[in-house]
Amino acid sequence: MTKDYTFSFALESYILHPERFPKEVLYYDSHASIVHDGFPKSSFHILVLPRDLDLTLHNPNIALTSSTKRKYEKYIRICSDYIFHEFNKLYRLNPVNISDNPWFNSVGEIRNKRLFFKNFIQVGIHSVPSMSNLHIHVLTKDFNNEKLKRKRHFNSFNTDFFVKWENLPLAHAPLDEKKQEIYYNRNHHLICNYCHDNFKDDFGDFKKHITQEFEKYFIRIGPQFAIKQL
Repeated sequence: MTKDYTFSFALESYILHPERFPKEVLYYDSHASIVHDGFPKSSFHILVLPRDLDLTLHNPNIALTSSTKRKYEKYIRICSDYIFHEFNKLYRLNPVNISDNPWFNSVGEIRNKRLFFKNFIQVGIHSVPSMSNLHIHVLTKDFNNEKLKRKRHFNSFNTDFFVKWENLPLAHAPLDEKKQEIYYNRNHHLICNYCHDNFKDDFGDFKKHITQEFEKYFIRIGPQFAIKQL
């Protein structure tokens, strides 16, 4: 078995035997497993894994039809609830910079679940998934995580390479996957999702900037993050 094959199916064990991974798996039932992303790109980054053994191998761009999506709305809500409660245990909004905050207009809005879901959580898929098993990303929009190490890590969630939940299904999957990856993940400039400054290809400065932006708008109040189960 090649290394690429092993990585491609790294999520399969969580689908087949979620009970064996209590540290990684937040929740599971007969229909889906919810797991922490092993390489999170934001403060909170969770995956919903359908356990349907037919669906799991289909292309998510077209497989997540309206009827299929309805089956998994419950699990997205579970993820969003978890993120909302855990993020609020760790952070509050900085009142000094609230007027410039890209997601919240007042310090109390971070505790408004509806606004938190609407403004600060993104849900969707990669148009060219790196993993073979169908998975749905649920994550915060801050992108403040040490695992964010490359240009493509950010661009894959902040360009049209990322297909939002509400835009699924697409009419068809990308016709040229390699071209899709190169255009969005390699050639597309790094545009800050806080202030929209263009860092072009300078990931080093961009990464420092993202950290500074996060610390400008969010104040840590809780203990060091520890993985919890639902």
